[in-house]
Amino acid sequence: MGVCKDLIECFWSKTVQHGMCLIWTGAQKIGRDGTRLYGLFAGGDRLAKREGRRRMVQAHRFIYEQCVESLGIRILMHTCDTPACVSLQHLSPGTQALNIADCVAKGRNHKPPLRAHCAKGHLLDEDNTYVSPDSKRECRICRSEARPTYIRKRNCKPPPKTHCVNGHLFDAANTYVNSAGRRECRVCRKARDAIYRSKHG
Repeated sequence: MGVCKDLIECFWSKTVQHGMCLIWTGAQKIGRDGTRLYGLFAGGDRLAKREGRRRMVQAHRFIYEQCVESLGIRILMHTCDTPACVSLQHLSPGTQALNIADCVAKGRNHKPPLRAHCAKGHLLDEDNTYVSPDSKRECRICRSEARPTYIRKRNCKPPPKTHCVNGHLFDAANTYVNSAGRRECRVCRKARDAIYRSKHG
């Protein structure tokens, strides 16, 4: 992906040396907990609907592809474990499997602690915790309270319609039951048949 020299210079102007890392100071992706993650840089393909503007791409990935090689479907791993670092010496191509293995080896795969209570405040202990087939933990008390409502809604059938969509009454003389067991309005059927015959003879 060839880009102009001014774009590369703009990229380096948004970095600052911090120890051994070259930290990105431009836009960054923010995690759910407010943590600053990878840098973002408008160095992608030009946007057709916004003339002159470029698509936002990951900063470290952009500079690696410009200065080293194209990555294709591969990902970039940070040997320094600093997401905002764009130093070429700290970037190495790899796969998702290698990235996860590196995460585990460095002890960065900590899972958040399990919730002690459900949304309604019931204690999620061994007796009150149901584990669904997709490994989700649920409160047994809440499940038992919700089941009657679920069964009632499932078994509750809406009352039959008294009129068709055009407002004709569904009485004995105007109700036709088709082969699928569905009720149809005879007046509407006759109107549709008349339109069909006028078009096709």
